[in-house]
Amino acid sequence: MSILKIKNILSLFTFKVFFIFILLPYIYCCSGLKVQEDLSTIQKNSTYLNEIDNEYYYVVKNPQNAQLLRWDFSNEKKYIYKYLKKSITSKHTDDLVRNPNDYLTIMHSDGILVVNSQGDQTADLVLKDMETVVKTGSEKRESGNRAMEIQAPTMVIQGMKEDGRMNIGLNTQELFLKILFPIPSKALKVGEHVNVDETILFNVNGNNFTVTGKSKIALTKYVKIRNRFCARLETDIDISNIIAVQNKLKIKYCL
Repeated sequence: MSILKIKNILSLFTFKVFFIFILLPYIYCCSGLKVQEDLSTIQKNSTYLNEIDNEYYYVVKNPQNAQLLRWDFSNEKKYIYKYLKKSITSKHTDDLVRNPNDYLTIMHSDGILVVNSQGDQTADLVLKDMETVVKTGSEKRESGNRAMEIQAPTMVIQGMKEDGRMNIGLNTQELFLKILFPIPSKALKVGEHVNVDETILFNVNGNNFTVTGKSKIALTKYVKIRNRFCARLETDIDISNIIAVQNKLKIKYCL
């Protein structure tokens, strides 16, 4: 079973095992999000210290009623974030080469993510200045693995809605878009969650396979970051039937 783990504070993401996404705000965390109640009671807490950024965050009193979390794209405005990503893929190729071995591909990416609110309840996503270092080699070798630097072109995705979703159809970027801003579809209280059926187009060695799974988005607490009230969301994405893809290709992937 491949379980993709995400821990985030709305716009701060840690996607463990398969990818690690960290969006660090240049301006404010949760800028542009609608919150129904003013949360005033704060208590100093270092829950996220050294996990996301070198600063303290504050736990705030939970609102009494369930909250519907949405972006506010009613005005033209830019929200700018620091974007960091790490991915690790392990591949066993005993059926493809004479000398069985496990190969690793490790990618570190660093860039800028801009959310451009269009003022019509939609926004455009711009991922720019992306620099990626790719390291490949054998798990059994501690040295001699290759490294390559890549300057990725600017990526623009139009039409993100206030619930974080986009009408883009099924394509290879869908997983990235689903985990970037996984906002719950309904109002939640702290401790509640929603379950979502997922269909993802998965690319392996240039071959596209459709896999299905489920995601669980849970609201775990509220915190205050740079004078903004933010909801901590934890998301699990389970695409365990990726095993069928592995069997077709006779390649074992560790995500």
